[in-house]
Amino acid sequence: MTDTVELGHLDTRYEHLRLKDQGREYAIQSSILEQGILEPLCVIALSDAERVLLDGYKRYRCAVRLRLSSIPVMTWEDDVAVGILKLLRFSSGNRLSAVEEAGLINELYEVHQLSMVEIARRLERSVSWVSLRLGLLQDMGDDVRERIFSGEFPVRSYMYSLRHFTRVKSGIPKEAVSAFVGCVAGHGLSGRDIDRLAQAYFKGDAVMKSQIEKGQLDWTLRQLREGDARQEKQCDNLSELESRVLSQLDAVCACSVKLSYGLKDTRLASNDFFAYGSEVARKVLKDWDGFHRTLREFYDSARAKRDGHIAASVGKA
Repeated sequence: MTDTVELGHLDTRYEHLRLKDQGREYAIQSSILEQGILEPLCVIALSDAERVLLDGYKRYRCAVRLRLSSIPVMTWEDDVAVGILKLLRFSSGNRLSAVEEAGLINELYEVHQLSMVEIARRLERSVSWVSLRLGLLQDMGDDVRERIFSGEFPVRSYMYSLRHFTRVKSGIPKEAVSAFVGCVAGHGLSGRDIDRLAQAYFKGDAVMKSQIEKGQLDWTLRQLREGDARQEKQCDNLSELESRVLSQLDAVCACSVKLSYGLKDTRLASNDFFAYGSEVARKVLKDWDGFHRTLREFYDSARAKRDGHIAASVGKA
């Protein structure tokens, strides 16, 4: 049922569970100025006077900034839990990100006391899918979650650059990840720059980490780029074969971590994907032992030759 309600009559209790995107909201605001709100916001009517906004928070904030008195809404349900389940079913992998799904599922689990089995059954998902979403918030921590949902830190950078640092096996405490996010959030950095800084913060030397903590992000990025440039210059003396092999090795390094998490993404669901993916995975696994052995042998050999060159240079000096 579609209706019109005054902005002040909407309960926005779930705003903290939906991602903010300033750029996207500017585009929506321009559209509203030209055409009005074309798609009604989704609400749950707990009573004639109490309506809980479930979906449409970007449009809502735009309407507030434009000082609109009322907005069109569509009433879905009169039960909050049922409404959240409906939103999750209809929006999964489309309008909701993985962290938004995680926040809403956590609401069902913690507030509405639905078990993981019940949530999985009503969403027609596996229990492991529900468990992964709940675990995502637990790995994230409160400070990081607040930065992500506020739009200060891009969710994509967390999922593909930082998330593996939150794992127990990484040996990096959750507090360190939170500290890094606090250092770089809100600076409008690209995903590539955040990835550079993360590698320097968690795997680089103490100087780089200290400069990031002091807020010297431009200096750190400049040093990292200059380092990359020096490496590229060193590559100028390589043969065509050597350049090609190093490019292939760089490509393996760049995609291995991201692929390991990408393959766990529960939004991968089509039969065509699994049919083709299983065939590619079979080919990779067939050659994996040989590839791993060759890579290890190359690493040991290359490191020995590098150390030998360094020792010879020191001896000549």
